[in-house]
Order: sequence, then structure tokens, then C-alpha cells
Amino acid sequence: MFCQKCGNLLPETSNICPKCGQSFQQPETMLPASLGKRFLNYLLDVIFLSILYYILYLIIDKIYFEILMFLIYYIFCETVWQKTVGKAITKTKVVMRDGSKPNFLHILGRTLCRYIPFEIFSFLTNKYPIGWHDKISGTLVVPQNYTAQDVQNVNNKGHKTSAGLIIALIIVVVVIVIGVMSTLAIVALNSARIKSRDAKRISDIKQIQVGLELYYNDAKQYPSSIVPGKSMSFGGVTYMPTIPNNPIPNNGDCPEDFEYQYTVKNNEQSYELTYCLEGETGGQGKGYNKARPLD
Repeated sequence: MFCQKCGNLLPETSNICPKCGQSFQQPETMLPASLGKRFLNYLLDVIFLSILYYILYLIIDKIYFEILMFLIYYIFCETVWQKTVGKAITKTKVVMRDGSKPNFLHILGRTLCRYIPFEIFSFLTNKYPIGWHDKISGTLVVPQNYTAQDVQNVNNKGHKTSAGLIIALIIVVVVIVIGVMSTLAIVALNSARIKSRDAKRISDIKQIQVGLELYYNDAKQYPSSIVPGKSMSFGGVTYMPTIPNNPIPNNGDCPEDFEYQYTVKNNEQSYELTYCLEGETGGQGKGYNKARPLD
């Protein structure tokens, strides 16, 4: 605030201009939304998102975009209306520090900053808090009846320095990098596990084929049935102490409860072994494959 007589920047703790002696009235101190309202906003939004997610789950049956739905919800609502469902109920809104309406980029940055580790604790230091995602994005949550001038009076409190902003942005970048690397690591690990299970399946089928051929050499026919987890024997001779089970879990086109399937044919002179691969492994296609007597 400046003196209307001499233009000098007026102090916050006095009602008299130190340069010309002109008296003035300090503007009313305006406060952002209280801690109670910020917490209620969060709680109401979580409840609304949970209900929305449940409804979508019933319609679509399976959905895996909780984080994406969270982002879309906050970005869309705060960009278009400056408020979410929670803020509409508590009669608060999101504004820039000059009182103007935030644009898409400000709301995007504000929403992404919510993922900063321990960001929620930034609200516990004041009865009328300005959290990290407020400070970094240059936004405030205020009562919906505040004018631009009211918001500018709030803006004088807790201004973010450029150094602090740089540190906060570095934190955000680090968190995003860690998130991306973690996702890539999980995808790579899952791919390795799939290849390992498929390699085990191919090895199992070859062992069963060898056991069946040994059985055939003595019995002159293939067994009428084989049971995973049981032995394969004939005439007191054991060809396989334990017939292997299909490795679990199954993914992709393979049913979760699928086991190796043995079908005898041509009066027990031939057979088919059906197994299911999660990926393309060892030159064999993804999904169901069949093995027959060895040449």
C-alpha cells in the first residue's frame, strides 16, 4: 500500500506515513481458507472420488486409472470452476495471488505438486495454511466471496522466494524422475517374471514328454491320464516322481486356474499336451500351444 499524498511505501505496523506525516487507515487483514476447511475439502473430494470410482467400476468392470482420475478431477474442476466438489460445499475457491483466475498451467502445476512426499504436512504449521502446492503454483484457496483486492491483502503473507521456488521445483522433478524409474523397473521386473514362468513351462513339457516316451517303451501305449503333482509309473517303474504343475500366476490369455492338459488319442498310441504361454518364448507363440509324441 502506498501513500496517496507522497507515493511512499507505507509500513504495515503504523497508520502514519513516515515521509510526509499523512495519516491513513490500514486495510482489513484478509485470511485464506482455514485448516479446518482445507481438511474438509480434502475429505469431501476423497469421498466423491471414491463414489465416482465405484460407479465406474460397476459400469466398466475393471479400471486401473485411479491416479489419472485424480489428476483429471482436480485439473478440470479447478481450471473451469476454480473449485472442486469439496470447495463448492465449503464455499471456497482457488485464485492466483493477485485475485485472478488460474489458467490451465497453474492448475496443472498445483495438482502435480500434490505428489510431493510429505506435502500434506505443509498444512500443519498454521491455522490458516498455505501449503506447498499453493506456494509453488502461486495460488491460494480463499472464501468464494473474496474480491481481487481482498486476495491481494492475503498475498502479503508468506510470499515465496525465488530460491525456495527453485528448490521446490527440483523436488518435484526428482519425485517425477523417481516415479518414472520405479514404473520402468516394475515393468521390466514383471516382464522378466513372465519370461521365467514361460521358460519353466517349456522345460516342464519337455520333461513330461520324455517321461511319456519312457512309459511307452515299456507299456507299448501312453498312459490313459496323468495328474500334475502325482507320479508317472508302470509295472513298478517310476518314470517321473512328480509331474510338474503349471507355474502361477497366469496372465494375458491364460486362465488363472489353468493346468497342463493331457489328452490321449488313437487307442493310447498318441497324445496331446496343452500348455499356455504368457508371452512369445523360445520361438513359440503367446497363448495356447500343443506338444505331441517325440519323433
